[in-house]
Amino acid sequence: AARRGTRGLMRHRQVYIGLGGNLDAPKARIRMAIQEIALLPGVRLAAASSLYRSPPLGGLEQPDYINAAVRVETDDAPEALLAKLQELERRHGRPERRERWAARTLDLDLLVFDDLQRSDPALTLPHPGAAERDFVLLPLHELDADLAIPGAGRVAELLRRLGAADAVRAGSAWSLPEAARLIAVEGLPGSGKTALCNMLAAEFDVRLVLENYGRNPFLDADGAPTSALAAQLHFLTHRAQRFAQIAHPDLFERHAVMDFALARSDLWAQQTLSADEYDVWIQVYAHLRAGLPDPDLVLVLQTRPADCPPAAGGPQALAALAAAMRAHFRRARATVLTVDATAAHPAQDAQAKRHLLQALGQLQVGRHYLLDPATATPLPDPGAPGPGDAAP
Repeated sequence: AARRGTRGLMRHRQVYIGLGGNLDAPKARIRMAIQEIALLPGVRLAAASSLYRSPPLGGLEQPDYINAAVRVETDDAPEALLAKLQELERRHGRPERRERWAARTLDLDLLVFDDLQRSDPALTLPHPGAAERDFVLLPLHELDADLAIPGAGRVAELLRRLGAADAVRAGSAWSLPEAARLIAVEGLPGSGKTALCNMLAAEFDVRLVLENYGRNPFLDADGAPTSALAAQLHFLTHRAQRFAQIAHPDLFERHAVMDFALARSDLWAQQTLSADEYDVWIQVYAHLRAGLPDPDLVLVLQTRPADCPPAAGGPQALAALAAAMRAHFRRARATVLTVDATAAHPAQDAQAKRHLLQALGQLQVGRHYLLDPATATPLPDPGAPGPGDAAP
């Protein structure tokens, strides 16, 4: 693609940058460096690979490396972009001179710059060794398996020739919003809430809190309640107990993700209980709810009621619950990301997973978003109020 710039005809170049390091919390540092690359003037971050762990080259006694790659678009010449990356390295403590293969806090390399091939003392393109190192090829393969490394071949074929890889995937290159200490995943029964929680816990190494109420004694063999009030009180008390486990301030030193929000208990009770039963239930709910924190971020999995398990309450009740949940979370003060999982679930589909992880790193506190699995860009929810207008 081309455009007319202030200095004449300018061309967006597709560039792949490699990131690596093995000192001073390398996972966090590389995640930070990716965000900093996205902020460089004249550079647009298009995609980022996962993190990969690999042993150090040269058989040296040092920690394992964490590596990743990003694809960017830029109008910069190679030398100008390289200078920006070197300045980032210096800000992360890279010395002017160091031994080859020595441990480092951050290494940023221009791997592929369009189809350029050049070799001079200042810059060689593509990067020497890029076609021979699994910790480079694996992130590039994730970004574009058909990418051609000029003069070497396509990434998928180069990786096949390399055989068994030493590098292994080590989580997401994206970060959860720092303010989102407590994350709740919500959706209809059978929407894959627990699967998504497990995936997020593995990607970001966060505390995992799952519903664990065992067999509800007030449901029959088909899952229908023998006593609607008793069944709902059973669910509520067990959810409140699980929630209370993370309510202590000492446990908020890191993120926690859970596969329920207490609000769903109230919404479901309103759908299934009589007026007299609900009067009893809401008193218990108010007592148990007092003092428990609200989620900072809610991920709402949007699925079809027809895809829920047959024993989940029937199509009409599930449709009513879905509408009530949508209305409730649109009024929430929390940051809310509604994920369309009808065609591709992020815990089961690789592309939907990558897009969700990238979208999580772009959220602004208190705003409401919609995410289609085919894009990594979270769009503002047109039906939600602004952060200052949200209800409790």
